[in-house]
Amino acid sequence: MKTTGFRLLQLGTPWRNLSYIVIDTDQGISGVGEARVLGKTHTVSEYLKDVQRHFIGHDPFDIEALYRRFTLLDFGKSGEVVHTGLAMVEMAFWDIIGKATD
Repeated sequence: MKTTGFRLLQLGTPWRNLSYIVIDTDQGISGVGEARVLGKTHTVSEYLKDVQRHFIGHDPFDIEALYRRFTLLDFGKSGEVVHTGLAMVEMAFWDIIGKATD
């Protein structure tokens, strides 16, 4: 199974949105991840668009590799935006895993 694409959604007010990512797979399964980011919704969305190479085209069952790609291939960047983006993608991967193994 490989991921094929994603969509970003926001619900709420401009200063306190709920952010969602929906990640699709080549087997027709979609996973959803979410986060609440105060004042940085747009920044997290743009970050995820910029680093989609870390989670699109990969096996959602390989969570370890996801962490390696986000931390090592992105030159060890850290901080609220990076960790929020990683958490959203990981949550969507776990959603995909749950649906695939149900």
